[in-house]
Amino acid sequence: MRIDPAVWKFGSWLAAIRVAALWSIVIGFHYGDWRQVPGFLLQFLILPEALMMRHVRSDQARWTADLALVIFVASYLSAWILVRLRRRASVSLR
Repeated sequence: MRIDPAVWKFGSWLAAIRVAALWSIVIGFHYGDWRQVPGFLLQFLILPEALMMRHVRSDQARWTADLALVIFVASYLSAWILVRLRRRASVSLR
């Protein structure tokens, strides 16, 4: 099965942004000062996956690693869906 290069490119950017947001959240919530504010706002970028992984929230290291993997896979799946919908819309306009 051949995967469109646009999916890899868009998925890589999406995954990089969302994993960077995850690490900003993890680092920001370790402090009790202004760094919690960006962490709180960035958590909306990973909210669906974070809700899915809340059962391992008590183990911080495992939660972060598992959530990074889920975010990575979900980003590529989202990119595939969005590229496919865009291609379908452009074909129907012709």
